[in-house]
Amino acid sequence: MKKVWIYAPLAGTGDQEDIKEILSDALCVIVGTGPGLPQDEQIDLVIVILTPDLESDPNLEIIIAEATRRGCEVLGIWPKSSEAGALPEPLKNYADSILAWGAQAICGHIGTDGAREFQQSDGSREKYKQTDRNPC
Repeated sequence: MKKVWIYAPLAGTGDQEDIKEILSDALCVIVGTGPGLPQDEQIDLVIVILTPDLESDPNLEIIIAEATRRGCEVLGIWPKSSEAGALPEPLKNYADSILAWGAQAICGHIGTDGAREFQQSDGSREKYKQTDRNPC
């Protein structure tokens, strides 16, 4: 079971509750949400809900840098009713995958270790993107 941290400071309450339900169905343990990763908790996956205002969020780069330093997988998820906007630089550079909203896609991705996938908000696929992460 993967231990998951959710970063969704600007997402609606419905999106946050829905993602928690999807992760529960995928047999994940949600260890927390919020602006800072706990230092004493093992985390396997950091999920970032890709709201439009996220690009100007000063905490995003700190969260992504800490997740990367700790070897966590970083997964960006477009919200349910969003159109693809600009992907924030930290996610362009360090996300392992970006997915459209959908329980099947999210649960399917969580069940595959190391598989990388990049989607637009409508679920259409993008070419694989080489990121700055060291995959070792």
